[in-house]
Amino acid sequence: MAVVDKPKNANSLRTIPIPKALIETLKNHYSKGYIVNANGKPQCSMNFTNNKYNKFFEETGIRKLSPHKMRHTCGTLLYEKCHDVFAVQKFLGHSNAIVTSKTYVHENVDALRKQLFDE
Repeated sequence: MAVVDKPKNANSLRTIPIPKALIETLKNHYSKGYIVNANGKPQCSMNFTNNKYNKFFEETGIRKLSPHKMRHTCGTLLYEKCHDVFAVQKFLGHSNAIVTSKTYVHENVDALRKQLFDE
């Protein structure tokens, strides 16, 4: 069952950019402000984990990461792409950039080497 509650904090309510192809896909699963399953009911996170998340890792052979580790990876990859800790902060919904830079932005040594030495 989906749980509807107040967000963790004011920064939790935000608009994030997503690819146009994903927008088109989600339009078929959107109702009353929620992403819904085939029966039109709000998508419960537990059902998503059991039906999609775990299956994705099994089918692709990619090492399974927890949602929290995926969030860290997302922050790191976003930072490597844009080098703007404030943009990553907004995307992740943090109240300040210190949390983002200390906790979620992991510097990739190879990327840093390439940036500094054009290797």
